[in-house]
Amino acid sequence: MRILRSVITQNVDNLHWEAGNTRVFEVHGNLYRFRCLVCARRLKLSKDEFLSLMRRIVETEELDVSSLAELIPRCQCGGLTRIDAVGFGEPVQDLPEAEHEARICDVLLTLGTSGVVFPAALLPGYAKGAGATLIEINATGSYFPEIADFAIVEKTGVALPKIVEAVGEMLGH
Repeated sequence: MRILRSVITQNVDNLHWEAGNTRVFEVHGNLYRFRCLVCARRLKLSKDEFLSLMRRIVETEELDVSSLAELIPRCQCGGLTRIDAVGFGEPVQDLPEAEHEARICDVLLTLGTSGVVFPAALLPGYAKGAGATLIEINATGSYFPEIADFAIVEKTGVALPKIVEAVGEMLGH
């Protein structure tokens, strides 16, 4: 319906890209992407390439650091790469862009989050502070009760299709 401006996610599984979204801010990175340890260039693998790499790693009989380094893709500069996902204690990615998106949105959907992982848990407050409507969908309860305009206690996979259908009807799609 072309009304979704962007997706801000803590997921690292590439599913938002696979679903066809074109503006995805991945604050915890992406398992299908590697980052060069020398020049920081990013290398995106397809799902098939990634799964093939994982199979080769699992099938390697004597896996040590040097054999693992031989299997992992190299950067164009020749540097070693690592999976471009955020580990504990590392800074999140895309945070300035995510904060900007939260501050300029009309509606922010929070889907399936506990609201306790920071700094991503700050984003609903930024959106609400800028005047956005906050819709929270979570199967285990509301984690933003003070600021949520709508708190839907339901699995995202159940609630979201109903919302999409209702919005589609309102827009005549």
